[in-house]
Amino acid sequence: MYRLSLALILFVLYTFSQPLPTLAHGIVGQRFFPATLVVDDPFVADEMDLLGYAYLPSPEPADATHTLSQTFKVGVSKRLTRDLGLELSAAYLKDSFDGADSVEGFDNLAVAVKYILFKSPAHEFITASSLDFDLGGTGTRSVSDPFTTLTPNLFFGYGFGDLPDSMQYFRPFAITGQGGLAVPITDGSSNGGSDYSTSLNYGFTVMYNTMYLQSFVKDIGLPKPFSRTIPLVEFSFTTPINGPNQYLSPASYAYPGFLWIGKVWELGVEAIVPINSATGSQTGVQFLVHLFLDDLAPDIFTRSLSGEILGPTQAK
Repeated sequence: MYRLSLALILFVLYTFSQPLPTLAHGIVGQRFFPATLVVDDPFVADEMDLLGYAYLPSPEPADATHTLSQTFKVGVSKRLTRDLGLELSAAYLKDSFDGADSVEGFDNLAVAVKYILFKSPAHEFITASSLDFDLGGTGTRSVSDPFTTLTPNLFFGYGFGDLPDSMQYFRPFAITGQGGLAVPITDGSSNGGSDYSTSLNYGFTVMYNTMYLQSFVKDIGLPKPFSRTIPLVEFSFTTPINGPNQYLSPASYAYPGFLWIGKVWELGVEAIVPINSATGSQTGVQFLVHLFLDDLAPDIFTRSLSGEILGPTQAK
């Protein structure tokens, strides 16, 4: 066990100390936008969520017996053209209860088609849209909905790179956002007549890119791994707009944490912080291991299905 732990520590230290090229994954203008854990980024890309994990105690303040929620997730996305992409994701859920057996199983398979609407490299601005399908009946019956939910989404990303010289140290800041309307496709009979509702899901991310600071503002000599670390905070909100819960406060969370960006992979760690009565007072944690597939296998993932060479999303 000691040798295994020592080998793991040495591997992590070696990985974080390696020189890395300038990134181009999720780029508009000079701005690199990373993959974030909660708010989806506004890009199409060849990438994979190798493993995501979330640990949240007392996820339902109104149900004191629901003591813990855990989520394991994976996902993959592929560019079909330069502006059109396809995304697939799956999750395994485990909920623990005081005085009762745990409930666990696979959530419904999720499929999304995303399209880039507009890009302005000069202003580091991008917008996109997607249509998401949570396919009812594809998951474990005890933890997933028997009906399909359709969610049209809008996304944006904006970098502060065009601020004046007097505000140069604010240029590494960037924001991204996402908003969508989740509409269950059911007449209620397939859900046993229990509650289901349309909900407005939205969120945004604020981040400070130290790579942008070092490369395009001023090299202040940050050592590794801090020179490739992006501190950020994400926010998410879910508001039912019909059904019995429509007058309650939105389920709201903040996710402060950081990302580390490597040549072919990205690591993310965030706290899960409830910010209103609808989400309680217990703080959780989540992490993500994310891969840039086009840099791992460029002969496969830098081409569209028609054979067009799209190029890597990371500059060499």
